Amino acid sequence: YMCLPDSIHLYDKDHQFFIINKYNKLIFGVSCYRQFKTNSKFVDNENSRDCVQKSICILSPYPLFGNLFYKLDLTISAYF
Repeated sequence: YMCLPDSIHLYDKDHQFFIINKYNKLIFGVSCYRQFKTNSKFVDNENSRDCVQKSICILSPYPLFGNLFYKLDLTISAYF
């Protein structure tokens, strides 16, 4: 649920930063997500919705939110 948060269908693209506390260690995360109309890029017989949401998430032991977001935004723009 961190990669694709609730109400993503309201936006075409967005990102979020989050922190996970696991075994008293902090894990820092950055997630970028996009929404596409199915008639534009992702057309197949299995998809019956008019939109498709895709997300990429990076987890890091260091709080490099800005740097990770910049690289992730470039990656998701090139990939999708």
